[in-house]
Formats: sequence, C-alpha cells, structure tokens
Amino acid sequence: MRFIKNYLFNLGLLIIIGVILYAIYPDFSSAIAQVSWALWGPLVLILLAIFAFPRSRRRD
Repeated sequence: MRFIKNYLFNLGLLIIIGVILYAIYPDFSSAIAQVSWALWGPLVLILLAIFAFPRSRRRD
C-alpha cells in the first residue's frame, strides 16, 4: 500500500509540473506532448490491454 501512495504522490507531482510548464510555454509543451504520444502511446495502449486480462491462478 505504501508503494501505491508514493507512486500516486510522484505521479501527482509530475502532473502539477506539467500543468505549470504548459501554462508558461503552451506551444512548446503541446509539441512535446504530440511527440511523446506518438512514441509511447501505442506501447501504453498495448500494456493497458495486456493488464486488463484476468490473471490465471495456479493451483498448488
């Protein structure tokens, strides 16, 4: 549970930094967002689909 709290805290910080940078440099930030989505978007969608499948449990 501690890992999830720390992860969400770090994710929140990154989102806040991203919003601040977008407010200061909107053109530059939108260009970065488009490039990063083009590079990482398909991978994220594939990973989300893989993690959505139920995991099989092994019987010992």
